[in-house]
Amino acid sequence: MGSCGTNGDGGTFAHSKLGQYLATYLSIPENKQRPGTSCLVPHVTVHDGASKHSKCSGED
Repeated sequence: MGSCGTNGDGGTFAHSKLGQYLATYLSIPENKQRPGTSCLVPHVTVHDGASKHSKCSGED
C-alpha cells in the first residue's frame, strides 16, 4: 500500500476505503507486551510477495 510522493504507507492505508472499513468492522487486537520485555507491539500483516504490486509510474 502506498502512493507517489511524500505520503507514507500507513497514512495512505488509514485514509483508504479499505483502511476505514477495517478500522470500523474488524476487531483488531490492541497492542500486546512482548514476553520478557516492557515493549508494546502492534499486530501486523505480512506480505509474502504473492500479490503483484505496480510502481507509481505504472511500470512493472
